[in-house]
Amino acid sequence: MGIQPDWINLYDKHDMVNAFWGFFRLYAEPLNGALWFMVPYFWATVLYGITVKISKDIWKNRTFKERQLFIMLFSIFFAIIAFILIDSGLTYYDHAEIGLVCMPLVALGGYYQVNHDKIREDYINGRILIAFVCVLGIFLYQDKWIILDQYRFVGPWQFFIITGMSIYIWLFVIKKSENFRLFKKCGERVIILAGDYSMDIMTLHIVVFKLIDYVMNSYIMPNSNVLLSSYPVTYLSPWIRLIYVTLGILIPIMIRITGGYMWRIVMKGMRRIMQMECWGKCR
Repeated sequence: MGIQPDWINLYDKHDMVNAFWGFFRLYAEPLNGALWFMVPYFWATVLYGITVKISKDIWKNRTFKERQLFIMLFSIFFAIIAFILIDSGLTYYDHAEIGLVCMPLVALGGYYQVNHDKIREDYINGRILIAFVCVLGIFLYQDKWIILDQYRFVGPWQFFIITGMSIYIWLFVIKKSENFRLFKKCGERVIILAGDYSMDIMTLHIVVFKLIDYVMNSYIMPNSNVLLSSYPVTYLSPWIRLIYVTLGILIPIMIRITGGYMWRIVMKGMRRIMQMECWGKCR
């Protein structure tokens, strides 16, 4: 009934050393399992940067916007290699090949960066959204879920279709929400914060989930017969899922903001101490 599964043994000194070394190789503990994405993210961004550099060396007189076709095609080439490796069973403990799979998505982000005004004006509209929602609904109805760390891609083409449609839907929601005054004051700020602190959310959200499980089982629903070590969450009712999502985003943001504030106070105090020491020596 504990937070950790029953099969987990307490660490001895040897296990502690191995766990500490495993941290640097990103072997994550269950409560921090979301850090698996760090290695794919690293390779995706590094290879994207190399691709941009190669395109710049080849076409020195062309702008970043004019080199987008080459960058996208090269990124698709990386993704094809990744799917071939995965289909052949050549996968690695750190999921590095998933970074190659996501290369076209990173390139798509670069394309949107230089063409966002035209895309928002000409292509993000309600008619296209209806078609996308219908197709996406069909995929979800058929249980075509994407879970990267389990290599559940549905299929290469389906993966990019589902992902692209999901991105498009969010772009549409953000565009239309900008027309609401309340969103301009509050909602936009929350989305910006979530983007700025996305790394903190990814790192800490599972820890927050288990803290919610502990509070629910200890104080709110103490007589519920549940297994707290269920991963990633214990309670599956819709309203509790809403709590997971909301607090799983807000608490990591609050921790980061509080930590940054405390860090600034410490550094300010250190500077004052150094200034006082310098002033004393100068006298």
